[in-house]
Amino acid sequence: MKTKALLLVASALLLASCGEQETQEKEAAQEEKPLAFSINEPQKIEGVVEYDIINVSASEQIKPPNPASVTTVMEVENSDSRFLDMTVKVKNLNSADKTAPELIDVTYTIGGQEYVAFQRNEHNNASMLRDGEFTSIAPLSNAVVHYIAEVPKFEPEEEVQIKAEIGGKAYLSEFTLEDFNGTKEFISIGDTLEVPQYANLSLENMYYTERVEPPNPGSVSGIYEPEAQTNTFLVLEMKVKNLKSAGLQADSVFAAKVIYDQYYEFDGFPELISADGSNLESANITSIPSLNENTILYILEVPKELKDSEGVVSIWFNNDYYHVEVNNQVSSKQARVPEEAKSFTASGSNGDISPSDGSAPTEMDGERQSAPQGDIKKGHTQMTTEETLALISHNEGIDFSTHSYEMSFDENDYLIIDVGLGQMAVGTYKIDGDGTLLQLDVANGVYLPAEQVTNGGS
Repeated sequence: MKTKALLLVASALLLASCGEQETQEKEAAQEEKPLAFSINEPQKIEGVVEYDIINVSASEQIKPPNPASVTTVMEVENSDSRFLDMTVKVKNLNSADKTAPELIDVTYTIGGQEYVAFQRNEHNNASMLRDGEFTSIAPLSNAVVHYIAEVPKFEPEEEVQIKAEIGGKAYLSEFTLEDFNGTKEFISIGDTLEVPQYANLSLENMYYTERVEPPNPGSVSGIYEPEAQTNTFLVLEMKVKNLKSAGLQADSVFAAKVIYDQYYEFDGFPELISADGSNLESANITSIPSLNENTILYILEVPKELKDSEGVVSIWFNNDYYHVEVNNQVSSKQARVPEEAKSFTASGSNGDISPSDGSAPTEMDGERQSAPQGDIKKGHTQMTTEETLALISHNEGIDFSTHSYEMSFDENDYLIIDVGLGQMAVGTYKIDGDGTLLQLDVANGVYLPAEQVTNGGS
């Protein structure tokens, strides 16, 4: 009987051991099985991260969605390559600071080849991109992160696999750009986007035009014309209502770009229509008062030959993306120039301002001889140091062989150029989003177009 009992106990222990081993193997198998990485719905992984994919694109260059006056633009090294860019809203649910790759680390697979993504965090209202590997996200804080990899050119219907490492676990998903584009939110003329206690944004109109001008031109009115005769303007007419309790910087509300034939990409700049409709004002030096409405024209210069092509306007607003179809049904607007508005005209690309009567402009007296009004030029948002100094030299008559200068970034990441002559401060300059050279008006403490400033130095 004792022998039987011992045998029964041994058998029971053996069965228990086998059962435990089988359970452990099943659990191990489950742990190794990749989890699903959500493309279309926000997800929360307790104690680690919340994430929401807001955009996926493939293009030859990367720039922030709401570019500052001086912006770093990344371009592919190989003409046969594209940047695959997945834009993700993330929230750090850890109790300590984390970088973007510590929250989510992404690898793309296309055609069986893996491509490890690097990260760029949006900063200062999406006007700048910072290296995500060295930018911390505080506990319970949000960030918008671009997971970018340079990959060979691929078709929109080609499958892309995403592997995301989150909290020590692998998450997988597969998608095509064609499928993702089908989930994008489209709006039409007349639609309004509403964000409580921030702003309402309404698409009032969209049209092509050879010239952009205010609706009721005054004696001095800005008029924009394309840089090349082969180009035209695509204009978004947007109405913005400020729902904040304080003023809202006009150029911070939204930004736009247009892509034709899923390849040709063009961005632009905003101009605000003055309250009386007589002029166009630079959006980056204009604030919309609380609970006030203003109309902003977003101006994109595009080749005329693309007017009959299929395209999509992408609008960035409050860290989300909205889209508008562009096709041969988009209307064209014939600009009118009343006689009383012909005192001055301004070209959008060169910023030329000239008297309509053809008379020679008067030069300023003194050591600095600024450019005549008919020869005022504009820059652009990706200017080199040499180009920036050349623009100031041309418009302001400053000789940098005798003048000193210092460059720095202000708290809003605008490039500031301080120009001096010996101990004397000559002027402080910056370049706005549409390329206009601005100078600090010392008396009023605001930046104005440099040619309008009479008290800019010590």
